[in-house]
Amino acid sequence: MKWFSSKVKVTFIDQATGKAFAVSEMSPSDLPESFEPRTTFHIGSDEWSVVQASLKTRAEFGKARALTLRLSRITRIDPKEILFSLPSIYDRIPGTGDQPVDGSEFLLDEDDWRQFELVSSSLRAEVDEEIASICLIHQARQLTAGWRKIHVRTKPEPPLACDLALDDLAHSLNSLSQLKGLTYRGASRRIIDGYSMTIPDALTIYGAAPNGKVQVIALGQYSTCSPSAESLNRLKALARDLELDLVHWCRCARVAPDDPLFDALLRK
Repeated sequence: MKWFSSKVKVTFIDQATGKAFAVSEMSPSDLPESFEPRTTFHIGSDEWSVVQASLKTRAEFGKARALTLRLSRITRIDPKEILFSLPSIYDRIPGTGDQPVDGSEFLLDEDDWRQFELVSSSLRAEVDEEIASICLIHQARQLTAGWRKIHVRTKPEPPLACDLALDDLAHSLNSLSQLKGLTYRGASRRIIDGYSMTIPDALTIYGAAPNGKVQVIALGQYSTCSPSAESLNRLKALARDLELDLVHWCRCARVAPDDPLFDALLRK
């Protein structure tokens, strides 16, 4: 086709400002066959991503001899400049299944999985090894806005070496409501084998209990109120009976139920 060899007037518009910053006469063969896939351009020393094309295919803009592209500048970030919001996260988080959410579930950010939990005291060696690695990140911290490094925990797995039924856990903590589900913020499905419950004064306990056997007992970190003396006593009684320590990973704390810091970690 005769028109296909004609030049195309291409106008480049900066998406951030809405203003044209360059106009070029280009051969259709120098342009992509289609702008449907993600497309980038090198203009000078900068790299740009195509946000919108007035005409999508080479046949269209080759015939029209005009094309307007809205571009967004691609900014490269030095990995050394990336700051993490937490000094530690757990390596594996449970997936979501087929059960849709109904709005009653406890909402959990993915990074918060198992950040504050009860762990069997027989696993203290593994806990202390992980905490030592997190302490090194605390010691090297120089900024208040974030963390230069993050420690990804892999142990202990599972965190409980005891045998505990989910119904017995709810009974021992005097849960105010029936057992509920668990999901990630923004997810449409529940976490597989996840559970949550609220004990008096709105303290939330959550975790995983496949086939009704508790594998994780974690605590919600962002309650707006402090646990009552009764709730603290119930938690400490549970920890004593099952030989559990309270572990706050990001704060590098592991405490036994009779340690005064046990109460302090739970009070707001």
